[in-house]
Amino acid sequence: MAPDVVRRGATIGANATIVCGVTIGEHAFVAAGAVVARDVAQHALVAGNPARFPGAGSAPAASACPRAQRRPWSAPAGSGGASAPAGDMSAA
Repeated sequence: MAPDVVRRGATIGANATIVCGVTIGEHAFVAAGAVVARDVAQHALVAGNPARFPGAGSAPAASACPRAQRRPWSAPAGSGGASAPAGDMSAA
C-alpha cells in the first residue's frame, strides 16, 4: 500500500475518508465527510462523495475558480443586517 501524503497547511474535515496513496496539496481543504479517491491540488477545496471541486459539473469558468462567482453577502431587506446604513436603528 502506498502512504498518504498531507502537505503543509492542509485541512481535513471531520469524518473525511482518504483512500490509500492520495496526496493532499499544500493549503488544500477537504470538507467534512468527503471521500477522497484522487490527489487534491494545492489550495483546492473538495467536497462530496466522491470528493470534487464545488461546481465541477458546470461551466469551465465556474469550476476553474469558484471564488470568482461569489457575490458579497447582504442581509434581506428590513432585517437590520449588514445592508443597513451605519447608525440606522429603524430596523431594530
